[in-house]
Order: sequence, then structure tokens, then C-alpha cells
Amino acid sequence: MTVGRPGTDVGDAHRPTRQITGSRWASQEPSVVRAAEMLGMARRGRRWGPCPACGAETSSRERRGCVAVWRGDRAWFCNACQSHGDACDLVGHVHPDWTYPERRAFLEGESGGACAAPRTPPIPARIPRAELEQMLAQCVPVHHDDEVATYLEGRNVEPALAPALAVPRGYGCRWWPRRWSKTWRLLVPAFTGRGELVSVQARAVSDAPIKTRWPCGFSSAGALFADERALSLLRRGPAPETLVIAEGLTDFVAASANTPDVVGVLSVTSGSADALRLVTVPPDLRVVVATDFDETGNGYASKVAAALAPHPTHRFRFDLAT
Repeated sequence: MTVGRPGTDVGDAHRPTRQITGSRWASQEPSVVRAAEMLGMARRGRRWGPCPACGAETSSRERRGCVAVWRGDRAWFCNACQSHGDACDLVGHVHPDWTYPERRAFLEGESGGACAAPRTPPIPARIPRAELEQMLAQCVPVHHDDEVATYLEGRNVEPALAPALAVPRGYGCRWWPRRWSKTWRLLVPAFTGRGELVSVQARAVSDAPIKTRWPCGFSSAGALFADERALSLLRRGPAPETLVIAEGLTDFVAASANTPDVVGVLSVTSGSADALRLVTVPPDLRVVVATDFDETGNGYASKVAAALAPHPTHRFRFDLAT
């Protein structure tokens, strides 16, 4: 019986096909813990951090690391960005230019120093802005794509008002596998706290075990979603009368499409609330925190309030996107 690995985002073209039967899995796959140690990642509780794919140190709910090790130390999963794979994939996020044999040789100590890994925590690189802009130029308005428009309409969102794009089927680049464009098609740009374009995130518009995707092999740490009015605030331009801070991609799109023109909408993701410390908030700006009233949402609300302190924030229940 052939056992498939968890989905792999980095270096598939260089990976040989392996036939692995159940009892042989542990003997043929390199140790994830050993890979994490060699890459300079730190153990936090029973997990590890930072994630080499997104740069998050911890998950949103707790202080332990965001990278969980499972399947007998032969697989990993990031609870912040949902990246996952085996030990070679972990190395590939830090060294995307290495082939699969080079990653394997490094883990087995056979590289002879040619593939030296950092001994300090890895700092994943950002996607070059030109490459992000090239992807955005290939996308289309969501109301021009029937599948994405139907998804939004089912969540009380008027597609023509959504601050998002639709990824064309078949689109792909070095950090966005072509197969993703069949499922993760609702795309939103992501910015730093100063309004610099640094990443994108896409949401599945059909059934999928993983709801959202960040680009593979690059950092999305500290990335915020911002509509046009909120982006003006980040870039120190004219500010809206009210700033709504939502949680995640879907609530961001729903909030922006269903609020008046005098309201700007930002949204935080796992580990990005601290980016709000970079925002210059006018004294008279009303800030409304519209995260979910659950454990994760309450955690986001506390981090947002701390990041913007001493500016006051107000809590509001917003539940349009389901």
C-alpha cells in the first residue's frame, strides 16, 4: 500500500516518488525534531517556533510554539498558517533553492558543509513586491467570477463591494502551486502596519480541510488585511471616521462590504496584532474591535487593545460571515 505524505508546498519537482508501507514510515523519513534543532528553531512547550513558512512564534490561542510535530516525529503542522510536510519540507522553507537530495543530505549529515544551515532562528524572506503585483494583475474582480461570487453571496456579501479578487483557475508561480487555484480562489492582499504590500492570503470557496492559504516559502508574519480607507490610515493619509478591526479573511471581506464609506476595516491574523503598533492613530478616531466572542476572538481583542494602547477601543459583535 502506498501512503501519501501530507500536502507538500516546497520542492515537489525534485522529490522522488517513495513507496512506504506503514511500519517502514519511521525508518525512511528524517526526524522533524532533528530538522528543527538544526535550523535553530526553539522548543516551546511540546511544540516549536518560529514557523519557517510564516514566521509566527506561537499560535493565537496559547503561548506555546505554533509548529506541532506528529506522525512519530516524521511530520509537522503549523497552527498559524497551516503549512505542513515532512523534515525535508521544513528545511525547504528556509532554503527554497535546495533540491530534495540536498535537503536530505543536510539532514543526514552528508552535505560536507556545502549546505550549512543557520544556527539562529530562521527569518523567512518576504515575497518581492513585483511578484506580488504580478499575481494581483492576473486576478479578476470577484463579481466577474461565478464561483467566487456565489461563495460570497452565501455569506451575505455583495461581490461587487468586496475588497478582494478571484484567483484564475490554473494560475501558478514559484510560491503559489497551480493546484491551489482550483480551491483557494478568494484572494486578499496583506500589508504591514505601515501599509506596505507584503503578501496575499486566499480562502477556499469549496469544501477543503484547510480553509486558507498563505504563499509557501515566504513570511506572512505581521500581515494585516486593509480596505481602501484603512490602507489610507496605514500610509498616514486621510483617516476614516471609524476603524473596525475584524478577525481573519472572511470577516474582513464581509465587514468591509457591509459598512458605510466613512468606516475603514482592518483585519488581524494569527500573530499579526503587534503590527498595529506601527499605526499612527488620530486622537479622534473611533476604534471598534469586531472579533468573534470566543476564546480566539477574545485573545485577538486583548492583543489589539494592547497594541493600540493608550488609544481606547470598543468591542462589537460582528457575525455576518458564517
